[in-house]
Amino acid sequence: MTFWTKPIPAPQLSTWLCEVAAFLQQLDPHAAMKRYDDWLEHDGLHFDRGAITFPELFSAIGSPRDLLAATPDDDRVCVGVADERGRWYLRFRLEWDDDGRELTGFFDVTLRHELADRFRTELDTRSLIVEPSAAYFARIQV
Repeated sequence: MTFWTKPIPAPQLSTWLCEVAAFLQQLDPHAAMKRYDDWLEHDGLHFDRGAITFPELFSAIGSPRDLLAATPDDDRVCVGVADERGRWYLRFRLEWDDDGRELTGFFDVTLRHELADRFRTELDTRSLIVEPSAAYFARIQV
């Protein structure tokens, strides 16, 4: 199951990502994770950028400034973080709007079904869009 947002203001994105990361961390605080440059919406590619820890993830999402610094410069390229056991995949991107006045971004998190139910229970997901993962990724890939 994939939970995702339409573009939202940077402070709201940072807050949401911290809540999602806290949920993921409680599942396994020492989970082996990988970071990716996720080009799915750009040209369909996916580049492994190496290991990442939860403290490093929180450093990348803790504020709008951190999010902007973590986001690749290429258009429509997201930061991806995955649990190496395949239980979840988190993607996010923050960028300036077309006028260059506001920072907006989005995130999506894909979870196995048993985790999706727990996610719904532990976080207020009413403002998130939810759909089957296969449908979501088929729609966003080039």
